Amino acid sequence: MISNQNIPARLTEAFIHCGSPVTEERKAGETQLGNLATDRGYPLYLLEYIANQDPNILPQCRLRAAIEFKRWVNSDWVAV
Repeated sequence: MISNQNIPARLTEAFIHCGSPVTEERKAGETQLGNLATDRGYPLYLLEYIANQDPNILPQCRLRAAIEFKRWVNSDWVAV
């Protein structure tokens, strides 16, 4: 499991890179998200990020987190 000390900062960095028009930066952001997504706590990290009331979280990053969570639910949700 990834240390959750720096998860919000890592998510912010990845979301900013994902929104870049520069291909290399965008792919780097997608790789960062892919690395974070391998952790079992990934959906919780996204929900905590979305619910975080920190004014330093950019609105576009919060929106990207919501979209990423929806994508995760559509692709990885397993009903038991």
